[in-house]
Amino acid sequence: MQKPNHCTRLFLTAKDLVKSYCKTKGGLVKDARGLLQQLYIDDAYEKPVGTYSSGMVKKLTIALAFIGKARWILLDEPLITIDANAVEVVCAMIRESYHQGSRLLSPLISCFMLTNLLSPEQW
Repeated sequence: MQKPNHCTRLFLTAKDLVKSYCKTKGGLVKDARGLLQQLYIDDAYEKPVGTYSSGMVKKLTIALAFIGKARWILLDEPLITIDANAVEVVCAMIRESYHQGSRLLSPLISCFMLTNLLSPEQW
């Protein structure tokens, strides 16, 4: 049995999703493209998301979460299935977003990761 969104994933691209998220969250496409470049997936910007690996899908969803200026960002296991270089980028994105006033809600980031992201007084 196919997943309900199987057909959608066959033709929707990162470009489509970025435009939609920017429109609804008040972000800029050029800033979102910058996030995709930092996460090493900008070369797949116009390819259907259904062709992405699980790591690429995770990176895309992380980039979409950071579009605009959110007060809260909810990430579910943000470091799972991404490569080591992307882990460093995501950690930097989390730190930068925190310092700009966003709060991260991710119950599944280990305490070890938290100690590397924020000082204890910021928890």
